[in-house]
Amino acid sequence: MPEPLIHGLQAHHLAAAVLLVTLLELLALSWARRRGVGLPSRAWLLNLLSGACLLAALYTSSVGADLPVVAGWLLLAGVLHAWDLKRSWRRQRRQRT
Repeated sequence: MPEPLIHGLQAHHLAAAVLLVTLLELLALSWARRRGVGLPSRAWLLNLLSGACLLAALYTSSVGADLPVVAGWLLLAGVLHAWDLKRSWRRQRRQRT
């Protein structure tokens, strides 16, 4: 069993807690958007999902998942991040012209 981080807290507990906070953030941002006061989802969704995938990779790694599972989460995070960057660059180019 891995060494506890702090007073019995394991890495997977920390990853799960941060993943839960990220889910709550997703719900809060979606709720605000539905009320018409929040940012459009295209401004934050891919970034948030990419971060959630990184947290999922950390969680699965800390509970002893096999490398293909962890690598799958990391690959998905990278794809979402690249997609977000591509959209941002396109938006910048359109604004300059």
